[in-house]
Amino acid sequence: MEKDMIIWQKKLTSNSNFFMTSIRFVFAIVLFALTGNVFAHGNTDSCSMPPLPVIEFKKTVFLSALNMRKLDTIIKIAGRNPTCKIKVMGYGASSIKGQVISWDRVYSVVQYLKKRGFNNDRIIFEYALQGGDPNSVDLIGTIEDGPSITPVPLPCKTQHKLFRKKCK
Repeated sequence: MEKDMIIWQKKLTSNSNFFMTSIRFVFAIVLFALTGNVFAHGNTDSCSMPPLPVIEFKKTVFLSALNMRKLDTIIKIAGRNPTCKIKVMGYGASSIKGQVISWDRVYSVVQYLKKRGFNNDRIIFEYALQGGDPNSVDLIGTIEDGPSITPVPLPCKTQHKLFRKKCK
């Protein structure tokens, strides 16, 4: 009987240590998510933005409701990291059609960010990159400089009416 009590006492002690460690870890994650990295706010030479959600597209270049919610979250995260810019990266360098689709998707993301009041000076527009999923747009925090928009590669092939021109 005494041996059983010692075993249970050891289990309770080890479980409570695990429980407290888990609580501390969860608390640290929630605190980071709510406040951002407090050490990065005063430093203009670095960007400590956490990984941002991937914007995924399915057979379209326009944003879904889910993508808009993801971008709203990204805007909140970026608001807590004022020294960071957001690089918006699209993939699809293998063909002209892939490059145009990549440009259209990046343009959709950038336009949504601008409509929500995100500062144009904090956006970097990159499309037709190699090595990523051509059905997604990645966003990362950075301190790099770059263009907030680039010309569409083939205006007659874009799906955005503002830039579409007639081609012969």
